[in-house]
Amino acid sequence: MYKKQGFTLSKRAQGRGFGLLETVAALTILAAGVAVLFPWVSQSLKALERAKLAEARAIATMQSVRWLDALDANTQASGEQVFETFRMRWKLVPLHNPPLRLTNGGGQNRVFTATLFQGKVEIIQPDGSTWFDYEHAVVAYTRSAVVNDGPFQ
Repeated sequence: MYKKQGFTLSKRAQGRGFGLLETVAALTILAAGVAVLFPWVSQSLKALERAKLAEARAIATMQSVRWLDALDANTQASGEQVFETFRMRWKLVPLHNPPLRLTNGGGQNRVFTATLFQGKVEIIQPDGSTWFDYEHAVVAYTRSAVVNDGPFQ
């Protein structure tokens, strides 16, 4: 028996521990596990990147559609608008000529002129390259006149 710092150790107790062969075997098993898991983690990261890109594209589409719906296409059928993370370029053309004349009925008719515009919207990245584009349609109308043709003239 050996005495080390106040403890008594037998020869058998001194031989315990991990040997080189056990360590190499453990590292081999660990490397095999990492090799099996790596493609799965890589696919997950690629899927996450695709999901982020799809979300950014959906947000850009919603912002541009909201902006175009508030636009008066009669006065501004084409142009460019800068947003925080992208630029939008659009060109709308009227689908029918002359415009439609609509009335709301009742005693005091309001006559509206409505035109359906359709065209291409291009979403541009900050570096100037086209990110994606889509077709957009919007109705533009103006109030033409008020006609009193009802019973309360």
